[in-house]
Amino acid sequence: MLLFVALSLALHLANAGYWGRCMYRDKYLSGYSDITIGTAWFDTLYDAESECPRRPDCGGITYETYSNKYTLRKGSELKASPSNEISWKMNPYIQYNGKYLSGYSNGQAKFDTLSDAVAQCPQRSDCGGITYETYSGKYTLRKGSELKPSPANAISWKMTPCEHGGKLMAWG
Repeated sequence: MLLFVALSLALHLANAGYWGRCMYRDKYLSGYSDITIGTAWFDTLYDAESECPRRPDCGGITYETYSNKYTLRKGSELKASPSNEISWKMNPYIQYNGKYLSGYSNGQAKFDTLSDAVAQCPQRSDCGGITYETYSGKYTLRKGSELKPSPANAISWKMTPCEHGGKLMAWG
């Protein structure tokens, strides 16, 4: 049963687009996402963020200062921007079954949904990841970043670090 729950949560996590994003100033990602799937240009970051995880070729988003559009990009290599563009790369949470992270983050630390916890963690300087407590049914923000074996079969998520000095932010 626990394996089924863990697999269901992992599938939900991936399908719902629970990602972090790393922001890079003065950088761009090359190539637009496949326009036969739909538009690659959006007026808001929120709209671009909502679409990117649905596209198999989307490696991130670049804000074009000259067009004032958020564009879905298929490139994953950051390049120096001659026009002060800003880019965001998708940064996945990695799931660890049977593991927990110690200590609650300061402030509200317990959430009913994974999406709420994912949105809050990058905004906290003391958040090392998220642990789902099987005994309480809550998704909890945790201070610890070291994974420990869980006697209660907890499930934890940690975000992979940003590369090249990117700033970690919530995605979606």
